[in-house]
Amino acid sequence: MASTEEINIEAAKRFVQLYNETPDWIEQTHSKDHEWEELPTKYSPEGHRGGFENQKERAAQVSQFFPDRKMEILNLVAGGDQVVLDLAWRGTLSMTVDETAKEGDTFESRFALFLKFRDGRIIKETDFVVPV
Repeated sequence: MASTEEINIEAAKRFVQLYNETPDWIEQTHSKDHEWEELPTKYSPEGHRGGFENQKERAAQVSQFFPDRKMEILNLVAGGDQVVLDLAWRGTLSMTVDETAKEGDTFESRFALFLKFRDGRIIKETDFVVPV
């Protein structure tokens, strides 16, 4: 029988796989009552936070701008009910936003995601994003 930590590691890997494959990754990986926070970045100076619907809305925006977006796990650390992912992210902009972000431009970022799980589903997610 797999330990809670092993189950959470597999759930975190599945989260990344589904992010790369389907627009409904949140429905398949997150609890309906989860908490989410994306810390401020250059492009989102206020950051983002909320729950299930807020994150679905943000994910839809990102998918619209970067339909080919992909994450790659560079490192994974797990303990108990939490998993931390060090991720490389890459996407090609599908539309021009302004003079510094034009259709066809490729963007890359590094993410650190802190995930807390309950029964194999994410109940808390904190995102740290650094453009590279």
